[in-house]
This record gives sequence, C-alpha cells and structure tokens, in this order.
Amino acid sequence: MSGPVAQQPEYLDREWLRQHIDEERRASDLLGEIREALFGMQDGIVSTLAVVTAVGAATGDRYHVLIAGIASALAGVFSMAAGEYLSSKSQREIYDAQIEGEREEVVDRPDESEAEVAYMLQEEGLPEESAKRIAAEIARIEGEIGKANAKLRNESFVSRAPAAVVDQERARLAGFTSTLDKLREQARRFS
Repeated sequence: MSGPVAQQPEYLDREWLRQHIDEERRASDLLGEIREALFGMQDGIVSTLAVVTAVGAATGDRYHVLIAGIASALAGVFSMAAGEYLSSKSQREIYDAQIEGEREEVVDRPDESEAEVAYMLQEEGLPEESAKRIAAEIARIEGEIGKANAKLRNESFVSRAPAAVVDQERARLAGFTSTLDKLREQARRFS
C-alpha cells in the first residue's frame, strides 16, 4: 500500500512560473508607461501656465510678446529639468518598490523564489539540473547572509560579544557575499 501522492507546489510548474514572471514584467512595464504619461502632463502644464501668466501680465506690444516668448522658453527649460528630475526620482521609487516586493517574496515564499531563479537560468540556456543547483546555492547563501546581517544589526550582539566573535561574523558575511557575487557572475555568463 502506498500513501497518497504529494502534488508538487504550483510554483514548481514551469508554465505557472512563466506566467508569473510575465505578469511581474507586465506590471513593471505598466508602471513605466504611467511614469511617462505623468512626465508629459507635468511638462505641458508647467509650460502652459508660464505662457498664460506672462501674456496675461503683459500688453499687446512687441516687447510684451517678446517677454511672453522668453517666459515660455524658460518655462520649457525649467519644466524639462524638473520633469527629468521627477521622472528619475519616480523611476527609482518604482525600482525600489519592485526590489522590496521581490525581497518580501524571498522571505515569505523562498521555495517559489528559488524556483523562479532556476526557471530564468533555464530560459537563458542552462541545463535544468544545473539551474536548480545554482538557484538552491544562491538561496542558501542569501539565507546565510540574512542571518549574518541580522546578527550584526543586533546592537546587543555587537556590544556584548567578544570582538573576535563579531569580527568572525563580519568575515563570514564578507565570505558569503563574495561567494554570492561569484555565483551571480557565473549565472550571468549564461544570459
């Protein structure tokens, strides 16, 4: 008599992983398009307000029209500068939010996250077993890095442990970080 066959988790299914990663990429693209639309609206509004204000304050003679033209040109320059700054800032905020979401996924659903990495490596041409092995090793090392960081952020540990123990933990963190960087570089060579 054999027991019930355990069904593999959804996140190990290649089709589910493909769809899941495609959804994440679509969400990222949509946020980029929204950012561009907002950039264009900000630029147009600032320029229009500057021209309307300058012309409204001036009369109909050439001098005042010239002032309106200069004001419009300056408004465009300032608008583009401010728009670019806000665009870059909002893009950075989007990336930061996406990175934080992925970090939460790694903590909340580490097996799913590991499966995603293996899937992406396979999509880049790495054989399935190698991709799974590298993804598992990356996940293991990231876990160790998380533990070491937690210890080193713990003021009680840092202040009460002997300096040699704290230095040893810093060395462990540096070693794990170096190993992770090497693994990631190896994985990049396949892409």
